[in-house]
Amino acid sequence: MAVLFIGIPPSIEATTQPLHGLIITIPTDWTKRVLSPTSVALIPSNNVGLIGLTLYKFDQLIDSSTIRKKRESTLYDGWIVRYARKSTPTERQLVSADSRELIVYGQSKLSSENKVIHTMIVEHYLTKGLKGYAISIQTDESNWPRLEQSIKQLLQSIRLK
Repeated sequence: MAVLFIGIPPSIEATTQPLHGLIITIPTDWTKRVLSPTSVALIPSNNVGLIGLTLYKFDQLIDSSTIRKKRESTLYDGWIVRYARKSTPTERQLVSADSRELIVYGQSKLSSENKVIHTMIVEHYLTKGLKGYAISIQTDESNWPRLEQSIKQLLQSIRLK
């Protein structure tokens, strides 16, 4: 496992990261790809999923539902919400977040081989001060067991500065 400090300057790697205030531990065999000044993708070595980390900055204090609504209206039209919940005070305290929530989206598509592929996206929304974060985990449902343990470890490592 390697610790990824996003936007925290103690090392050269940290100063090149586009997100600010997010600390997360990622498996060393995963690939990190900078997508934009506010977005990073983490790809497991077995290529069966994708984790996106996106930073949002606001002019006023917001809660995690603001980020959820923004993303739902632009990214998840046609997706089904399978599960949704706000975090507990203890869960928010563990990551030092002002607000946090979890949404699981699902979508089924027909492949070129006429097989139904069930895709799931698990989104965690966190806020602290004027910053918001979306942590998006995407995989086919059949691949979830291959990612589940790494994802749980990764999510348990999240801290906001």
